[in-house]
Amino acid sequence: MAEYDVPATIDYVLDTTESNKLQYISHSVGGKNFIAAMSLHPEYNEKVGIGITMGPAGFMSHMFNGIGRLINPLLRQGQVWFLF
Repeated sequence: MAEYDVPATIDYVLDTTESNKLQYISHSVGGKNFIAAMSLHPEYNEKVGIGITMGPAGFMSHMFNGIGRLINPLLRQGQVWFLF
């Protein structure tokens, strides 16, 4: 999905509407796919004006970098909310 479908959808919408940028709104797995697609294809960041993900399906409990270790206990207690 993130490798082919999200970029193809973005290109299709931009070609059909003849726009330079689009606004991307997604929920759950669609949000995860969007975030992954933007990471895999950084050139698409120029094509998206704003990306709104509502409840992206992903967990940070297995992060091993500094910020992951810092907020992981708070995530487990439900004290940190993310708006991507």
